[in-house]
Amino acid sequence: MITPQDRLPDPGKLLVTTEEAASILAISKRNLWTLTKNGEIPFVMIGRCKRYALSDLMRFIEQKTRTNKPTIDFNQHLSQ
Repeated sequence: MITPQDRLPDPGKLLVTTEEAASILAISKRNLWTLTKNGEIPFVMIGRCKRYALSDLMRFIEQKTRTNKPTIDFNQHLSQ
């Protein structure tokens, strides 16, 4: 079984390859390409090589993280 820790590269790395970025996000390379093309995930070009900053991937994860918090404040709703 693959754990999230197995997907993380060496902690000293700042940039990761397309394959590593897709693995970290647990998505296909095609989905990563689409997110990149739509401007949702920034990338760095080094020559002809596309690289992704780990900080950008973590920021993307934080932005997409959802919680199951109720959208209605029940206390406020009941007091009306």
